[in-house]
Amino acid sequence: MTKPRLDPVHLEFLEEYLDSLEKLEFMHHVRMTREAARSDLKTAFPLDDEMVRTMTRELVQCGLLERSPDNPDMLRLGPLSLSPTCETIMAAYETDRVVVLSALSSIAMGRIRNMAARTFAEAFVLKKRRKDDDDG
Repeated sequence: MTKPRLDPVHLEFLEEYLDSLEKLEFMHHVRMTREAARSDLKTAFPLDDEMVRTMTRELVQCGLLERSPDNPDMLRLGPLSLSPTCETIMAAYETDRVVVLSALSSIAMGRIRNMAARTFAEAFVLKKRRKDDDDG
């Protein structure tokens, strides 16, 4: 029996908003606790302060998380987290993490391949430019 896979809409959502395991885990943690202080996230995850600040800012900016109006240090689920796409991804993560982690791995490998191809192509362009400059 083959494992269920995420469809292109879910993959696009992962790539755009939940593009790292850390962001996925942050979202999962806030979903389970309903609200979390940034200090709780620093305790729950072995990440440096700058990484926690960066991920928190990115998740708030895109609407997956929002700051509590009563206490700006408290985070809760934002409007985008209530979308059917996000709900499906998070439910899949809770029931069969391998499916979501596999999708994240594929996305990461695709990025690496794109960067390598771009670097390879740029090397030829630079070499051609240098050769053209030498001729002139």
